[in-house]
Amino acid sequence: MRDEVVDYVRYWSDKTDIKATKMIRWIKITRSKYYDWLARYIVHWEIREAMKESDVEIILQRAREKFPDAKLAAAREARKAKRKAS
Repeated sequence: MRDEVVDYVRYWSDKTDIKATKMIRWIKITRSKYYDWLARYIVHWEIREAMKESDVEIILQRAREKFPDAKLAAAREARKAKRKAS
């Protein structure tokens, strides 16, 4: 459901003059929940026979091609954990 909500808000806010924040209020979810879902949005996935390092690199490259401005949530979470540990 998470990705469907993100898709819906992105699609209609791009097609209309309605801002995403207004749509979020209309569908009655909190902004923090929406932006958390947005951070965890799945940009690309594939099923592979074996998930080797080269397979992961190919999948990440395809995701970067689809969404060049997106940042990897896993990398961001790892940096946060590292900072807290320091």
